[in-house]
Amino acid sequence: AEGVIMTRSSTKKLSEVANRGEQSLEDVLLRATHAKSVAAAWSDTHLPKCRKFWSDSRGRAADYDLSEDASCVDGFISHCWSPPENWKIVLGPDVNYAVVKSAAVAVMAKDIALARNDLQSWGNVLLWIDKACIPQDNDMLKLACINLIENFIRKSENVCVILTWTYMERLWCVYEWACVLKDKPPERCFLQIESFMNEQTLPLYLDCIRFFSIKRAECFLESDREILTNKIDSTYVSHEAFETLVK
Repeated sequence: AEGVIMTRSSTKKLSEVANRGEQSLEDVLLRATHAKSVAAAWSDTHLPKCRKFWSDSRGRAADYDLSEDASCVDGFISHCWSPPENWKIVLGPDVNYAVVKSAAVAVMAKDIALARNDLQSWGNVLLWIDKACIPQDNDMLKLACINLIENFIRKSENVCVILTWTYMERLWCVYEWACVLKDKPPERCFLQIESFMNEQTLPLYLDCIRFFSIKRAECFLESDREILTNKIDSTYVSHEAFETLVK
């Protein structure tokens, strides 16, 4: 983008895209970050660093340096960047959304490592997270990655969903969820809901599902709505069929 200084990683990636030859664009752009860079248990000393990462959805050029080129990914993280508006009312003012997300991702990374009988290596589990794996300092690369989201999900062995009670109010989240339903067997989907589900939130979850529609779903950037609507139109027979699948 004009006026933005690109990092070395983004500059290198732009050159790789331009000179990729017969290599597919998704293979060139697929990146992953180690779980230890973004996830921490409640007692881990690096939790404050992870909390900072999850506290802000705005990706910076340096965030791309948290990831590295990857041929496959252990877990694709699907989540809402913003907490529900009634987060503090429902869960209390002392429960920090960024800390909960960091811990939730750590739990899922440990589940993946445990399935391999190697719990001690959970910090090296490779994760796809938009903020770290999409270059934020070049509009062309950013748009290319956005257009390849479903491909990145297919190249991920597992999908890890941080399922808050407003997850299905976000169109990006819902689209990713539909990709999971379409492309992944249930055993490859890790749902992190324990930290959010209680007697107060259960009705909120049910209402979110019951009243879901593409028109009601929100986008942080309204320009994303056109991108996602086009994706849905090109993949599903109708908006109604998409909504039924999601529900």
